[in-house]
Parts: sequence; structure tokens; C-alpha cells
Amino acid sequence: MDVCHEQVVRAERQENGSRQNILLAEVKCFSDEKSHTTDLYIAVGQYLVYRELLDKLSVTTAIYLAIPGTIYDTVFEEVARSLIQRHHIKLIIVNLGIEAIEQWID
Repeated sequence: MDVCHEQVVRAERQENGSRQNILLAEVKCFSDEKSHTTDLYIAVGQYLVYRELLDKLSVTTAIYLAIPGTIYDTVFEEVARSLIQRHHIKLIIVNLGIEAIEQWID
């Protein structure tokens, strides 16, 4: 099991020679195997609320939901991935062991 502490972080992404500021609201851990569904509800709900608030405040910084790669590979099955696509939720998949971003999913 990964050890994860939810935290607010910022990251920068460089594409085509220009930097883009990315706001990561929280790294979601999904640490309790018995409550992955509840953790998914909370993570997606928080993401949608944060995104709406930033929109209302006219903040143009992108927001991503950051989750561990192990969770993306196991918990994010067909229904969760469909939900992510339908609501245009941007993901960052992180490797907690080396504290690095593995994948950006826009």
C-alpha cells in the first residue's frame, strides 16, 4: 500500500516551448481499500467544486486531479474512467515512491 498524505501542490508543465501554470488542488490517496468508492465520490466532487469556483472567479489556471498510479491502474475502472471523460476532468498520475509525475491526462 502506498503511503500518501493529501496535500496542496503547484506544478508547471512545458508544452511547445511555453510554460503553463497548473494548479493541483490535492493529491488524492484512496488509502482505505474498503472506501475506494467513497474516496472517488469525494475526489471528483471536490474537483468539480474547485473547478466551478475558479471559473466563477475568472481564474484561468488549469486544475488537475492528482492520483497515485497504483490507484489509476486499479480503482479507475470503466465506470470511473467514463465519469472522468464525461466531466472533462484532467488528471495527473503520480508515482508516490519517487514523487514524480508519470502521466498528464487532459
